[in-house]
Amino acid sequence: MEPISRIDVTEGRLYFRGIDATELAAKRKFEDVFHLLVTGRLPSPREARAMVREMIDA
Repeated sequence: MEPISRIDVTEGRLYFRGIDATELAAKRKFEDVFHLLVTGRLPSPREARAMVREMIDA
């Protein structure tokens, strides 16, 4: 599994689980990135909805 985060100093980029953080911020919701950090992969639409419901109920 990819490390949770890494910085590429030669490119000046931050990566979360191997995915460029700038791209994630532009294309994904907070909940998707949270799921990625916790599980190591981006969620399916169904998993994303379930995570939002779980966060609201908490």
